[in-house]
Amino acid sequence: MKLGLRIFGRLFVQHFPFEPMFLRKGADAIRRAVRIPVIYIGGVLSRKHMEEAVADGFPFIALGRASIRDANFVKRLRCGEIQESDCDHCNRCIAAMDAGGVSCVSEELGLLS
Repeated sequence: MKLGLRIFGRLFVQHFPFEPMFLRKGADAIRRAVRIPVIYIGGVLSRKHMEEAVADGFPFIALGRASIRDANFVKRLRCGEIQESDCDHCNRCIAAMDAGGVSCVSEELGLLS
């Protein structure tokens, strides 16, 4: 599986340019349209992004790829060890879900510096 992803992964995993906070505009429209708390998700990769989402009125933030890349992401942010995730946004973790769980495939393949 790992060898196959390394060789053919780019052929099967579509590439979409990544933009931090990519669902912000749509999520804000939903938040303003409903009377219940809305959780923000979509490209949160740093403490700054979290602070921006809270300032925009989102009481909760869900983390995706940043926490897949580093299970201790929030803990490391909180203690000041890091300021943002080093996820490379390759989406290989999403493509590998069917293979038995979610993990940072780039890290497993040694593709991250």
